[in-house]
Parts: sequence; structure tokens; C-alpha cells
Amino acid sequence: MQKSLKILILVLFSLIYLSCENENNKRSSEKEELNQELKFSPKFKVENCYDNDFNLSFDILEDLQIRYYDFENKLLFFNSKKTSDSIFYANTTIDTSFFANITSTEFPDKVYIGTFFPTKHKKVGLTFISIYSFSKDEEKYENSFNSFYLLDNSTFINCEVIGQMINGKDCIIASYYEGSGNFLEFDIIGKLTNKIQEITPDLTPIDDGEIWIDSGKVFLLESLTAKLINWNEKNKKLEIMQLDSIPIFNYRTGDKIINFDYSNNEIKSKYKIVVLDWTSIIHLNSKNIPFDFYSRIQYDSEFFEKKFNQLIPKRKGVTTLLLLDDSFGILYEKIKIIIN
Repeated sequence: MQKSLKILILVLFSLIYLSCENENNKRSSEKEELNQELKFSPKFKVENCYDNDFNLSFDILEDLQIRYYDFENKLLFFNSKKTSDSIFYANTTIDTSFFANITSTEFPDKVYIGTFFPTKHKKVGLTFISIYSFSKDEEKYENSFNSFYLLDNSTFINCEVIGQMINGKDCIIASYYEGSGNFLEFDIIGKLTNKIQEITPDLTPIDDGEIWIDSGKVFLLESLTAKLINWNEKNKKLEIMQLDSIPIFNYRTGDKIINFDYSNNEIKSKYKIVVLDWTSIIHLNSKNIPFDFYSRIQYDSEFFEKKFNQLIPKRKGVTTLLLLDDSFGILYEKIKIIIN
């Protein structure tokens, strides 16, 4: 009996030891990642810089670069090629903030999104993104990334986390719409080697585009064609792949899938009428559509909200879904939708 008790105690001690060892290895791995000499922004102080009231003109916007963000004092330091010898600073307003595991899972990075005026005229406001990461040398968070966007008053930037996109670490995607064609533009920000930077693949703005994030991948939708952006470990970069069909996400019992097929330079669907429960969703799909064939889905925004290829009902009633060519001149398909 005593021998069995000793064996049991030894087993318990072994399990505890292994558990502690695994935790220590995990922490060591995290600290090893932090030891890769992550680059941080050089610090600036107001006594060595100029206030943005210092007779700045809009020329400062040409080649403007953010040099440092002082979150504690809510001050953003910047210059341009024309003022490379001088650093200016401006007050900021933080609109939102969140965490992302861009450099480490033990010490999540802090992402700040806000606005500032680079000149005293305050006619042009810029949206900025700043990231703070944990510094092993300072044993505190330091400024590791800064970028900005010039957006009109009707445009807002949307930031989302792409979970575990590169080597188990997160990236963030900042997207916005511009122009009369509602063109989607975006930047993907992540850590490569020892630096947080923009790693967006080359891609022209997407006409009326949509984004869907799933399992560390980014899906892009333009009309009835889809692309995928994911990390290529072999080439060490993000790559774009054209998809043969639109992925269906979060399908539930009762949802409807409307399939569009291409033939003879036209797009057709087998549906003429769709009866839909207002708690269900319509998923749009396509087959055989050439990647250079452009068309538009037209729907009544009083009845539906569109999210990627999903039409989400907002109210009961009867409405119409139209599939038109890119100029809204040729009608390919007309489907009546009954939401009950």
C-alpha cells in the first residue's frame, strides 16, 4: 500500500513538473520573440519640436510621415521631406482602441485610431493608426508603428483583427470606401522580421467591394467574383488567389442560396421567386463567371442589409433583386423576394 502511495506521489510530482516546464517553455518562447529587437519609433519631446501653429501650410501634406506618437500626452509628431530638419507636433483625439497579438500573445499590442490636424487652419483632418508594442529592454509598451489616411468627411476607416494570419500572430486590416463608385481600399498591417509594417499585396481599389475575415484569411468580393488573401509561408509574403466561386459562410437551416451561372455572355439564375423567412439569410453564389466580367447586384436597402455575399432581411414584405451589367444598362436577371 505504501509503495503504491509513493508511486502515486511521484506521478503527481512528475505531472506538476512537466506542467511548469511547459509553461516556462511557452514564456521563454514569448520572450525569445520579443528579443528579436523589434524596431520602435524614436521618441520626441515638445521642447525640441515645433507646434503645428508654426506657420505650416498645406505643403506639409506632401510626403508627410508620422515619426512618433506620444499616447500619454496625446501628441503626434510628424514632418515631411520639405521639412525634414524640423519635427512638428499636434494634439490628437482617440476615437477607438483595441488589442491585437501582432508581436506577442503574452503581451498583446495596443492599437489606437484617432484624428489630428496637421496645420493650424484645421480644414484638413487626418485619420491615424498607432500601435504600441511591449519592449523587453524598457519593460513597458513603446510606439512601434504609425500611419495616416486622408479621408473626406463622409468616409470612415474600419479596423479589424485578422486572427493568427502570420506564424500564429495577428494582423490588422484598415479599410475604407472612396469615390463615386464606392471603391474599397485597404491596408494590412503585421510584423515581418523585427518590424511592424504595411504588408498589403498589390491590388487596385475594388469597385463596391466587400471584405470577409475567416480563420486567418481575408476574402474579397467584387460583384459575383471572389479573391482570397492568405500567408504563403514558403515565399514569406501575402498572396492573392482568384476563387472559382464565392464561399458560403455561416449557413443555417432555412437560409437560401441563389446561384448565378454564366453562359453565352449572360448570367442566369434558376430562381424567379424566393420565399424567405425574415430570420433567414440569402447567400449569393456564382459559377463559371469570368473574372473580367463585371455586373452589379441591386437591392432595396429598406429590405436588406448586405454583408459580403449575404443579404440579411431588415423587414417583412415583397421586394425585387436585380442583376445588372456594370453600367446598369442591361438587365440579366430579376428575382422577386417574399419575406414573411
